[in-house]
Amino acid sequence: MIIPTLLSRELINATSPINILWTESSDKFTEFIKSFGHNLISFKDLYYGNNVPQLIICNNKLNDYTKCLSISVKLHLSVLLIDHEPKNKFLDINKVGELNDFPSKYHICLSEAIKTSWAVTDCQILSYDLNNKDNKATWQNLIFQTSKKNFLL
Repeated sequence: MIIPTLLSRELINATSPINILWTESSDKFTEFIKSFGHNLISFKDLYYGNNVPQLIICNNKLNDYTKCLSISVKLHLSVLLIDHEPKNKFLDINKVGELNDFPSKYHICLSEAIKTSWAVTDCQILSYDLNNKDNKATWQNLIFQTSKKNFLL
């Protein structure tokens, strides 16, 4: 499946619908990403071979880190890691630090408070707004650029 994944990414342009391996998120954010015309693929779709993913969006690194990392490495896919929630104060930051370690990723935090709580430095702060054309253009470009990013181990 790695060859079709690599080849399909070569054909993507800035306006192409992208097959995104998607981890669960809020309905509002899901609708925001769907508004770009992208195809959201679940993990079970991979087992059936229905679609070839071209990007992974990991919305919940606490629940889905291992699966996203494994698939990213196997298929040589970049990951768009999005932190939606602040880190729970009971989590030991030293034990969850590895949750940001993907071989090829772009990291988004939806607010400064979220970025601070996770103690990350490589995170761009970017909210989402369905009604803001500039915000939508930024997200669309970010998704495109991450899908085209070279995979580096």
